[in-house]
Amino acid sequence: MVNNNRFLVFPWVRIEHLASHVLGQLARQLADDWQACWGYRPLLLESFVDPAHYRGTCYRGAGWQLLGHTSGRGLARPGKHYHSSAKLIFVKALQAQCPSPAVLRSTPGKARTMGKVSRRPARERSTSASKKTPVP
Repeated sequence: MVNNNRFLVFPWVRIEHLASHVLGQLARQLADDWQACWGYRPLLLESFVDPAHYRGTCYRGAGWQLLGHTSGRGLARPGKHYHSSAKLIFVKALQAQCPSPAVLRSTPGKARTMGKVSRRPARERSTSASKKTPVP
């Protein structure tokens, strides 16, 4: 899953459907770029929208689906407390085998990983593997 944590079209920019067009291009290009850089393809995009300020219209226009809303408690970090408000959660499947939003909505518990993922870009992993040297 890839989080789209910042998306802004300045209010003085007046181009019809610009936001949903950009979000659509992002969804079409991201999986290929991620594969080239990190060596795997993400299944899902997610983004959060503050309903006190926005309705998420551009996400809906770009084919994203409303998954639900957050609890509004903020980030869960040991020893840290954040004040936040409930946000709308929008998701966009990047691949056909991605679970449907209905399945994601009904899956309780913590997020599950699909295996260990290297944080190094694919080009670094392939270079170090070809030199037969251990990579920390």
